[in-house]
Amino acid sequence: MKKVRRLVLVLGDQLNIDSAAFDDFDANRDAVLMIEAKHEATYVPQHKQRLVLFFAAMRHFRDGLRERGLTVHYAALDSRHNRGSFREEVPRWVKKTHAETLVVAQPGDYRVRAELRGALRGEDCVLDIRPDRHFLCTEEQFEEFAEGRRTLLMENFYRGMRRRH
Repeated sequence: MKKVRRLVLVLGDQLNIDSAAFDDFDANRDAVLMIEAKHEATYVPQHKQRLVLFFAAMRHFRDGLRERGLTVHYAALDSRHNRGSFREEVPRWVKKTHAETLVVAQPGDYRVRAELRGALRGEDCVLDIRPDRHFLCTEEQFEEFAEGRRTLLMENFYRGMRRRH
């Protein structure tokens, strides 16, 4: 398998070609990774129809990327090679592609971020977490808002966000 400079991990809730994860994407040197992870599908109880639509959207996005000429590595849920979690699948693909960097847009869940960091522990691959453009506020901006406050009220936070935007 061809060595890649960057392996762009597209999470199932980040199906957007305009994602920061694709900034500076070079189709000749980079590749996309998408993982249908059983652990993510079963972490919280979900309706089967929701999961079917979720995976269908992922596969549709994958096909669209391939039509654009991008290399997409896809771990389908029913693949016998799929190990079922980001923690186990990411290192497998990093090794397989010899990726120098794993790029991902900021996961909306701290648990997923921790799992990705854990997945790369011991790997010769840098984790590049980029801002998720779906959010109007970065974590740093929220931490700045929260600093020194004894209590956090959503009303106060939203008031500041309305002024800013």
